[in-house]
Amino acid sequence: MFLSKCVHGSAFHAGPLRDARLPKRTERQRQQQIHLLQTKLRQANKNASKQRRLVARLKGEVNTLHTNLVEAKTLKDTLENCPSGSFLLDQLKLFAHKKQGRRYSEHDKNFALALHYCSPSAYRMLQKMLCLPCERSLRSWLQALQVKEGLNDTVLKILGLKSQSLELADRVVSVIIDEISLKEHISYNAREDIFEGFAVDGRGVVIANQALVVMIKGLKRGKKQVLGYYLSKDGMRGDDLKEIVISCLHKIKSTGFAPKALVCDRGQNNVRMRKLLGVTRLHPYVEVDGEKTFFFHDVPHLIKAARNNLKKFDFAHGNRVFRWGDIVTLYEKDCVLKPRLAPRLRRKHLVLPPFSPMRVCLATQTLSYSVSRAMMTHVAFGTMDESALDTAEFIEKMDQLFDSFNSSRQSSPKKHKRPVSDASIHWAFWEEMECYLSRIRILNSRYKNPYCLDGWIDNINSIRMLWPELRDKFGFRYILTRRLTQDCIENLFSVVRYRGGNSSNPDPSHFRSNLRQIIMNNLTEPSEYGNSEGDMGEFLLKARDLRDTIWT
Repeated sequence: MFLSKCVHGSAFHAGPLRDARLPKRTERQRQQQIHLLQTKLRQANKNASKQRRLVARLKGEVNTLHTNLVEAKTLKDTLENCPSGSFLLDQLKLFAHKKQGRRYSEHDKNFALALHYCSPSAYRMLQKMLCLPCERSLRSWLQALQVKEGLNDTVLKILGLKSQSLELADRVVSVIIDEISLKEHISYNAREDIFEGFAVDGRGVVIANQALVVMIKGLKRGKKQVLGYYLSKDGMRGDDLKEIVISCLHKIKSTGFAPKALVCDRGQNNVRMRKLLGVTRLHPYVEVDGEKTFFFHDVPHLIKAARNNLKKFDFAHGNRVFRWGDIVTLYEKDCVLKPRLAPRLRRKHLVLPPFSPMRVCLATQTLSYSVSRAMMTHVAFGTMDESALDTAEFIEKMDQLFDSFNSSRQSSPKKHKRPVSDASIHWAFWEEMECYLSRIRILNSRYKNPYCLDGWIDNINSIRMLWPELRDKFGFRYILTRRLTQDCIENLFSVVRYRGGNSSNPDPSHFRSNLRQIIMNNLTEPSEYGNSEGDMGEFLLKARDLRDTIWT
């Protein structure tokens, strides 16, 4: 009974206890479910963040791809519009080939040769970043053209072929000769098995220290070409120079070109050569094969000589006296003014430091229109003596005379610097200047006639006789007188000395090598510190003409 009571009692109390535990278990489960849901929520948030970052990254990649696609299309359009000789396009094509399979265009060859000429070390540095030919290839291209002393037969042969396709007026050329100083040095050329640096003249075999270069330049188009060179000791003698000039004129005429002018400076050997050829003021020409070639003095040399002689001596024209001291006085009065009347006139124009007398710009800036007007202005205001007006007039006339022989364009604000034609003012002006210059005398010297001014009169007579032939026989309507100067050969010498940055005194071997590269690659861009202005002339023969003829 007791057991039953206990059982019944336990049974009686079991129900309420079980009902009391149920809410606790349900609460715990809820807490567990909440915790589980919170965990899942955090995981979902993490996944959502990852997905958002992934979407952002993919959007960035899409934008980048879109930008690259636009740039690629732009590059494609640019390359399609590039000319066939574009350096960028050629480089992209060359990068797709192995070194042994690369074929370089004419543009690439010219660029490589020009770069290597300016600086071999810079060429080797850029060779690591660009597709450039090896230096051995450059040497093989250059060695194909044999350059020796004398006129180059290969160049003459190509000129003969070139002349057949030119109009009659384009065949008219001026022959330009000038000398460059070389370093005395004997070297052995193993390739040709000869010693270089010797010259043969009337005294026998001597060590050369000068090179006479022969060039031609078109009088209509202004195109030019180096023909060859001759070595000498202390300058070519007048007798030898005469034979060289006659030989050059014969060979140039045999190519089909018409040498109508010979341009040189007033060196003693050139003066001697003119006398041996019978050139006078009344007959300023030499006849070769029945054709006249007129002699011209280089105008930049004439203006420098006029400045130098005026600095040493006083000139007189009747009662009028031209003094260098007036220019010095002008500078002393003008240098303290602001603004200046003659701003280009500096102390170096008056003192002329070493090597500066060779610079043409210093002479033209001294004998210039601005200096003349500044002097007249100071006289008008009473700060200079009235006698300076005579010097100012002489300076103005010399400036106009230089301009008349220095025209380079069809239009110019200075009327004397315009082309010479039948209707131009030059003929009346030259007639006036011939009379004016012939009456000038030197006061404080044993020489009465200023030799530096005779060259101007010779040039006036030469162009008077040259122009009718150019007009009637070759159809010229005008002529640019700068093409009757030595500017192109002076620029050539500047490029020769520029080799590798500085080669101011090359020896005969280096000179021959430099000249060969210039002929092969048409390098004639002068230095900004050169002695002459750019002559703006292209080469008659392109590099392709030379290579095609040599390799065929």
